[in-house]
Amino acid sequence: MHDPEQLNAVKRQPLDGDNNPAQITAYQAQKCAAILEAYADGQTLYRDHVNTVAQFLKTAAMEAALGEGYSRPSAQSIWQHLEELSWPRHGGPQTQPR
Repeated sequence: MHDPEQLNAVKRQPLDGDNNPAQITAYQAQKCAAILEAYADGQTLYRDHVNTVAQFLKTAAMEAALGEGYSRPSAQSIWQHLEELSWPRHGGPQTQPR
């Protein structure tokens, strides 16, 4: 097993492209944050979408660092799935009306 200190030291090493801006809009960032906050607030409906948000952000970062075409699916195609989701309500879980 690898030493966690050594692993963290390696992961902290800057790579070419690390300072390139990722191409996401303010709208995309806000919707990703809303999904993450909804799940953190207990809205379990968004559990699977948290992984999609992570995939979207990682892919956008990879495309910024390396250029498009290094990842399939692309950040744009992942975003299309997130775009289709309704915006989460604020706060914790909501009770269902009878």
